[in-house]
Amino acid sequence: MKFGTEIVLLSLFAFAALVAAGSGVDEAFRQHMWVLFFAVIGFTAILMRNTDFKPAAPIDPSAYMDGPIRYGAIATVFWGVVGMLVGVVIALQLAYPHLNIEPWFNFGRCGRCTPPASSSPSAAMHCFAPRSMWSSVRAARASSAAI
Repeated sequence: MKFGTEIVLLSLFAFAALVAAGSGVDEAFRQHMWVLFFAVIGFTAILMRNTDFKPAAPIDPSAYMDGPIRYGAIATVFWGVVGMLVGVVIALQLAYPHLNIEPWFNFGRCGRCTPPASSSPSAAMHCFAPRSMWSSVRAARASSAAI
């Protein structure tokens, strides 16, 4: 069964959110738990509509699964762009002080976001790039050996 474990875990998480919504003392907490409950129920319904009951396909042990590498590279590029945009916003706030949006997006708060927002993607790219490069080299060798 496809998504069996995920459906069970999301159902348990939805039940926990329902219990928290029913037994919460604070009104804001109860409202947030209701929102969480309905969101998790929605995701569970989506998974239940997309589930299959046919047996899983056999896995080819010689095939290289490059899905995690691809998703990691896409996430790295995305967060790299986000980090650079944060840096541009901070530079513009320094050049034009009227761009400081008080109290949440001023220079004092956003200035601390730049190093983690821009250094983590580049560090992750250095981790993913050699692996993806090696997989393409391995695939080229395998295809040339098959000819």
